Amino acid sequence: MNSTPKPRLRKRPQIIRWHWRLGLLTIPLALWLVLSGLILNHSNWLELDQRTVGLQWVLDAYRIPQPQLQTFVHDQLWISDVEEAWYLNQARIGGELSTLRGIWPLQSGLALIGERHLAWLDNTGALLELAGSEALPGRILQVGEHTGQLLVRSEHGLFLADAEVLSWHPLPDPPSSNPYPDTHFNWQQGTTSTPQEIKQALIHSWRQHQLHWERVLLDLHAGRVWGPIGSFLATLGSLGLLLLCLSGLWMWWQRR
Repeated sequence: MNSTPKPRLRKRPQIIRWHWRLGLLTIPLALWLVLSGLILNHSNWLELDQRTVGLQWVLDAYRIPQPQLQTFVHDQLWISDVEEAWYLNQARIGGELSTLRGIWPLQSGLALIGERHLAWLDNTGALLELAGSEALPGRILQVGEHTGQLLVRSEHGLFLADAEVLSWHPLPDPPSSNPYPDTHFNWQQGTTSTPQEIKQALIHSWRQHQLHWERVLLDLHAGRVWGPIGSFLATLGSLGLLLLCLSGLWMWWQRR
């Protein structure tokens, strides 16, 4: 006489089928999570936090904005300030600096005067030295000239520089009792009429420095790069792996 099979034996083939199906559905999501996780685990070795993203469509997807740009020109050299990043033609100077207020030719090169930074370039445009606010007479507001000398307006007043822009002294009072008119100092103003080739290269360079591959991979791993749907899929993948573990343990237990 046939005995009635135990309930757990009737359920076992069904559990196995669901285990296989779940495994097939979870493979793409599991690969996505595992591969991105492995890469992120070695992000320091791969220097992902220093590698900038140059792909235009990725920058557009992250809505990296178009920066403001101003340029000063000297002997066919284009010195530009792109959101406080300085460039000589298309080569970046230093790191994150301050607003560029003006430039001044030297016998041996060129001085770049920023709101809180001062840089010296040689005649080839190579950076000789970069100094901070300690090399300036306060926060610089404007750059001009007075009787052939570099003059700046800082938060503390008007100051003249020496020939190599290494030291500063206050502007002497005018010979007469009348103050100098503001137009006397020929204050510098940057231009936005940068050659299109240089302008596009500078804008792209600045935008790519706003995004690094580590950020992109973190968003890929969490699914945020595809918005709410991506986060939902990442959650489904994690739950699928959990269910595979649980169903696998259940089947192993049944075979004991």
